[in-house]
Amino acid sequence: MRRLGVLVGLVALLCGVHHTQARPGAQGYPWTPWRPEAARAAPVVQGYATWYGPGFEGNWTYCGDIFHQWGATAASNTLPCWSVVTVTNLSTGASITVTITDRGGFGGSTILDLSRGAFAAIADPSEGVIAVEVW
Repeated sequence: MRRLGVLVGLVALLCGVHHTQARPGAQGYPWTPWRPEAARAAPVVQGYATWYGPGFEGNWTYCGDIFHQWGATAASNTLPCWSVVTVTNLSTGASITVTITDRGGFGGSTILDLSRGAFAAIADPSEGVIAVEVW
């Protein structure tokens, strides 16, 4: 009976180790490997978001994914790859959950570059820039 308890403990320990391993295929790459505990780790931040899409469709992102402008993704210079964050449009209250899959080339108070589809879900793309809260 004691051996069974040790075996169950060992299996539980091994299962726990599995959840902190890097995302399959991510080992050896220069970006941050995805970890479940890193998801939703972003603090609440307010700033501005823009959008991008045409001209980048089908290209590789910094995080090693193929960019699709109508997907729910975003580019950030501060959040690690594969972070999952919720972006809320401060003027309308509309929200969308996106995955960070790219790095942006923006500055100032612009904190995210949303894919065209993510931006369109919370604002009219003709606005170009919106005030957002990211958490």
